[in-house]
Amino acid sequence: MKTLKHHPLANLLPMMSDPQYEALKSDIATAGRILEPVVLLDGKILDGRNRYRAGIELKIEIPTVDFKKSWGDPLQWVKSTSTHRNLDESQLACVAVNFADEFGRQNSDATPLSLDELAYRFAVNRDYVSKARTLKTEDAELFETVFDGREKIYVAHREWKRNQKTRALKSEARRIARDSDPDDRWEIIVGKCEELLHAPRTANLDAKLVFIDPPYNIGVDYGNGAKRDSLSRSDFILISVQWLDTLSRSLADDGSIFVMTSMEYLGAYEEILRGLGLHWRQTIIWVETFGNYTPCNFSPCCRPILYFTKSADSFTFHGDQILIPSDRQLKYADSRANPAGKVPSNVWTEFPRIVDNDAERVPGFPTQIPRKLVERIVLAASNPGDLVLDGFNGSGTTGVAALLNHRRYLGIEANPANAALARARITKALSEGEK
Repeated sequence: MKTLKHHPLANLLPMMSDPQYEALKSDIATAGRILEPVVLLDGKILDGRNRYRAGIELKIEIPTVDFKKSWGDPLQWVKSTSTHRNLDESQLACVAVNFADEFGRQNSDATPLSLDELAYRFAVNRDYVSKARTLKTEDAELFETVFDGREKIYVAHREWKRNQKTRALKSEARRIARDSDPDDRWEIIVGKCEELLHAPRTANLDAKLVFIDPPYNIGVDYGNGAKRDSLSRSDFILISVQWLDTLSRSLADDGSIFVMTSMEYLGAYEEILRGLGLHWRQTIIWVETFGNYTPCNFSPCCRPILYFTKSADSFTFHGDQILIPSDRQLKYADSRANPAGKVPSNVWTEFPRIVDNDAERVPGFPTQIPRKLVERIVLAASNPGDLVLDGFNGSGTTGVAALLNHRRYLGIEANPANAALARARITKALSEGEK
């Protein structure tokens, strides 16, 4: 038996999904024959591709009939068959676009079918048709996933927008890497941020992102003695006001500031930031997996990160650049889940605290946070080429996260030895790539 090919007009409609096809095949097997003949045009299958496939697999006779002129225009006839196909609205939108393209090919002098007309003819949402047109023009592969019924139109369109944005960001990152000297993109200055950022050299910085993990006033020796981190509560809050005021003045008008602190000073820091005229966006809780053993209290194993912006409605936030798998995907296999994932919640459990045998660990530095944690913030709240500022540079984690993602970086560090250590780390990360 000669194998029949599909007519191009038939391919304006999708094939059945696997469950639909298996149900059809089962019905044919039960009946022992194909009840509705396969329609041919110019010796090719115009309608009945699934029946034909089932007949071949079941090895039973396949009845055929030639398309008759009395049935009308083949294109319109194919369009009419879509009404009794089990297609969802997303697929119908793709079929409408396919139909419009074929109509334009056959009638080059005619006025192209509008989105409104297509939506009316196929009884489908106009916005869906618009999205299908965009996908077919811009990303044929994504269009096919909707056309075949593997994805919904709004999910695929969202993925296209995300891919488009990602490509633009990567393109800008490549341009920065190509056109600039890495050493010109970063600097670590020795001194106190509340003093240095008032100097003419660092005035008008317009930092798009400020991230700080300042001392917690718990007696840690950062190289200048433990007493410097053992102030009275009132003195510590007073100096914190100076830090935060100075850093907030360094923000661009659409800039963001992320402040990591301890639970003890969370309320005080939030009050200070609000008092400086900044706008609260979120309080993130970083769960460190384990904390110090405290037999007479609950062990502290998390740190809050306050997220504020300079403007209430003008700021950078690339949620689509930091997506993570959702429970819909991992636990429930929900078909409604966005395959790209979801924007993280305000509770972060993915970043274990840095311990001594971690490959990322910087020897000799008393405290260090995971680079991936800071990287999430950098990717979400800045663009390639933007300035990222850390007023408590420490081991240089913020600098590594910023520079490896093609941002500029300014770090301020009170201890010269720590500054030298961070410079070495950043230089190594830029030359070899930090694993």
